[in-house]
Amino acid sequence: MIANQLDQVVKQPMVFDALFVHGVDTDPPDPTPSLWQKTRVFFARFFQSFLDPAYDITSSSGELEVWVNRSRQYVDLIQRITDANFTTETGKNVKISLISDDSKLLLANSAGQQPDVAMGVSAWIPIEYGMRGMLFDLSGAAGFEETISVYNPEQLIPMVYDEKLYGLPETENFYVLFYRRDIVIDQLGLEVPDTWEDVLDMLPVLQRYGMSFYVTLSSMSAQKSFDSTAPFIYQHGGRIYRTDGFGAAIDDENTIRALNFMTDLYREHAIPDQIPSFFNSFRYQTIPIGIGDFGMYLQLMNAAADISGLWEIALVPGVEREIENPTGENETIIDRSMPGAQQAAVIFDASTRKEDAWEFLSWWMSTETQILFYETLLNTLGTRYLWNSANLEAFESFRWNEGHKDVILEQWSHLKEVPRIPGSYIIEREISNTWNKVVYDDANLRASVSDAMLKIDRELTRKMIEFGYLDQQQNRIRPFIVPSREDILRWYDDDRE
Repeated sequence: MIANQLDQVVKQPMVFDALFVHGVDTDPPDPTPSLWQKTRVFFARFFQSFLDPAYDITSSSGELEVWVNRSRQYVDLIQRITDANFTTETGKNVKISLISDDSKLLLANSAGQQPDVAMGVSAWIPIEYGMRGMLFDLSGAAGFEETISVYNPEQLIPMVYDEKLYGLPETENFYVLFYRRDIVIDQLGLEVPDTWEDVLDMLPVLQRYGMSFYVTLSSMSAQKSFDSTAPFIYQHGGRIYRTDGFGAAIDDENTIRALNFMTDLYREHAIPDQIPSFFNSFRYQTIPIGIGDFGMYLQLMNAAADISGLWEIALVPGVEREIENPTGENETIIDRSMPGAQQAAVIFDASTRKEDAWEFLSWWMSTETQILFYETLLNTLGTRYLWNSANLEAFESFRWNEGHKDVILEQWSHLKEVPRIPGSYIIEREISNTWNKVVYDDANLRASVSDAMLKIDRELTRKMIEFGYLDQQQNRIRPFIVPSREDILRWYDDDRE
C-alpha cells in the first residue's frame, strides 16, 4: 500500500487552475467554493451536457460518424487530431463519439443506427460480424495494398473470412518474458531461459526458495483462451484445425504432445495452477519470472516504483524443433510463436459513405498519423497512456525504452495468430475443458481429447450447415478456406517471406 502511494506522490502531475501574485496587504481569493458556487456549477454542467457537442453521439448531415470504444481522453484527442489534419486536408467533417461497450454495435446495427466506422473494438468482432454480413470487405478498397503494408501478415489472419478482410488491426498486444534481474540473475545465479527445457531446469532452483514461474494458463479464469493454449500447440508444431477447415485437429500427435506438456507443467513440475495477480507476485518476489503482456508492462512502468530498474524483459521461451526452410533443407529453430491481436477498426456494410470511411481509416492507421497520435497522447497525458500501435513502422519510431522496444519487435516477428472459423469457440472451450480435467480431475489426456473431439465435430457440423458449407445431409456444398499467412501474402506488393 505504501509503495502504491509513493508511486503516485512521486509521479503525479501538478496542474494550476490559476496563479495569483499579490502583496502582503492583499488577500488572494478564497480557494474553497461556497455552497452557492458549487450548486451553480453543478446545474451548469448538467444542462451543458444536453447542449455541448462533445456529448452528442449523433452526427449532422455530411459528417462521417465514427464510434470509438475508448475513454474520453482518447476520444477528445482523436477528434482534435482529426479536425486539425484529416478535415483540413480533405474537407470532410468527422464526428468522433465515445461508446463504453463494443457489444452495443450489434444492437445499433440491428436498429439501423450503426456508425460508419467503429474503432477500438475487440479483435474477435471483425470476423464474427463479417461472416454475418454486417461489415464491409476492405480487401477491394482503393489503395488497400499500401494501407496493409505496415502490418505483419499474421496480424490480419484473425480478421479474414472467406478470403475477405473485415477489419484493420489498431493496437497490438505482445507477450514477453518478464524477470527480476536482482533475484533471478544476481541472487540465484540463473540465466534467462531460452527454451522451455531451460525453464524446467530452473524450476527446482526457484522452488527451493519458495518461488516459481508464471505462464498465462495460471490465471484465475477457468476458461483458458486461445491466447493461453495456442502458443504451446504451435510451438510444438501442432494443429488446431484440419486442413479443409471442416473439423478440429487437436488429436494430432504434435498437438497431443503440446497438451501433455501444458498439463505436465502443473502435474509434474508443480507450477501454481492459480495466481491471482502476476504483477503482485512479481513485485513481492514470490514469482520473479514469467510471461506477461502489454498490461503487465504498463503496470510495471507506472505502478511499481519500488522495483524500478530491477526488472527486464526477454523473448518468450520456445521449443527447439526442425522445420523445412524455403530451400527444402532441414533447419533447427526455436519456435516462439505467440498471439498478439488486441483491438481493431471496422467499417459497417450499411454505411452510405464507405469510400469516405475507408479514406479516414487509411489515414488513421498511416504511419504519420499513428506517430502524431502517440506523441500527442504522451505529451498530453503522460507515460500511463502508452500507445501500442499495430502499425509496426510507427511503433519502431515511438519513444519507448530502446532495449525493450527491440525485444518487443523481435517477439512480434514470431507472431502466430489463430484463424477463426464458424464454431471455433467450441474448440477453444474444449481445449480448455481438457486442460481442466487433466490438471484438476487427474483425467486421462487422450481419453479427454477423444471426448472433446465428439463434441467439437457435432458443433462444427451444425455451424457449417448454418453458414452454407454443408447441406442437411452433411454433403459439402462449397469449400472452406482456413486463412493462412500464405493467403494473406497475396495481398502484398512486396516479396515478403
